[in-house]
Amino acid sequence: MSSEDPGRPIIHPLIHPTQSVSPSALLDSLITVARRVSHHHNTSPIHRLILRNVSRRVSLLLAFLEQISAVHSPALLALSDLFVSLQKLELAMRACARRGATLHTLMRSARVADDLRVSTRAIATALDVLLPSRASALEVHEEEAWELARLVADQSARASFSTDLSDRRVFDDAVTIIGGFERRVLPDEAVVRRVLDRLGIRSWADCDAEVPFLETQIGCAGSGPNCHLECGGLDPIIRSLNDNPTHHAAAIVFYMSSVEEYRKTIGETEGAITGLVELVRRGSLRARRNAIAALFGLIYFDGNRKRVIAAGGVEALIGVLRASDEGEDRIVNDTLAVLVRLAERAEGAEEMRRVASAGAVVVKIMCRASTSRCAKECCVSVLVAMCDNGGAKEVVGELVKMPSLMGALYGILTDGTARASKKARLLLGTLHGFRDRMGSSRETMVAVVRVQ
Repeated sequence: MSSEDPGRPIIHPLIHPTQSVSPSALLDSLITVARRVSHHHNTSPIHRLILRNVSRRVSLLLAFLEQISAVHSPALLALSDLFVSLQKLELAMRACARRGATLHTLMRSARVADDLRVSTRAIATALDVLLPSRASALEVHEEEAWELARLVADQSARASFSTDLSDRRVFDDAVTIIGGFERRVLPDEAVVRRVLDRLGIRSWADCDAEVPFLETQIGCAGSGPNCHLECGGLDPIIRSLNDNPTHHAAAIVFYMSSVEEYRKTIGETEGAITGLVELVRRGSLRARRNAIAALFGLIYFDGNRKRVIAAGGVEALIGVLRASDEGEDRIVNDTLAVLVRLAERAEGAEEMRRVASAGAVVVKIMCRASTSRCAKECCVSVLVAMCDNGGAKEVVGELVKMPSLMGALYGILTDGTARASKKARLLLGTLHGFRDRMGSSRETMVAVVRVQ
């Protein structure tokens, strides 16, 4: 998948060969571009058939180009046009495969089809120029190569680029959803699921990558922060979050929290954070996941950390870990990520110390066989924060009584990342130091008793 910024168009200048270009250099460049297009890995769920057929035709064209042994002057203009057309095809295909541009491609599906059609027809035209003058224009290794050129020209001229029926249906669904947002109406779950499944949007990372396009569609791009562990669009979402809490409302808040300027405004909106925390406590599994993801986005604004803590967010998050089972890695990982962010501030670490058996819950998660390396690092970070600042004797005293913790920490020293190993070493030092002090105190008490 392309790593282009999903919020920006792909803009690259096309190279137009000059009349003084070397024939061999032009042929080499043609082969290079054709090879990239023919080997292009299509990741777009939109225009699948069109893009696959384009790649197949260019593969045939590549086979023809690789048979050319010499280029004569009469062929330079047609090959130059062919070179420009292939570049346009490549840019159009890269735009379709760009990460975060799936919805963008869907909404522009007619325009994308037109761009692909124009470039493909231009290839047919360039080949039609070459074919009649083939003896004086090009020399090829195998005479049969001209049959490939004729096949590509015919297929490119007759190719259909009409938008797929399923693409049109999903387009209509997306328009319905966006129109509903404008009318402050939450979309139907079945319609949303149909669109997400068709577009291949299956994770929060995928959703987050689509946000820049959504901003431009609703007219909020560049409009400033008050556009809404003005349009009136946010208020009905927050009401839904509190009156009839669902995972949809939490998901929309997550979308908005990924925009830096919106985090402060959402946090200051009455009922936003308390509604999310309540979903974490009592929502369905999907609602809890969405609410936790929304909280993670919101606490990137420092002021929202205190709001989450004040709303009882830490206790709710620890409750999610306490109730989790083996195999629920996704919600566990997300919960730990929020706790780590909250623990970065003293008030967050202090709140974790106040929650009954919080340390034991985190240790239990860390010692699970199914817990990922990243999640184990988060566990260590939370425990280090709970033991920090000198006021955590009770927490350290609780942790030193857990033999499984020591084994898990030594395992991280061996197999963990450099950062995780550093944190594990720090926590081990704290635990060993506590044991040494306690042992020294006991020896002192025994000596006093003996003297008496």
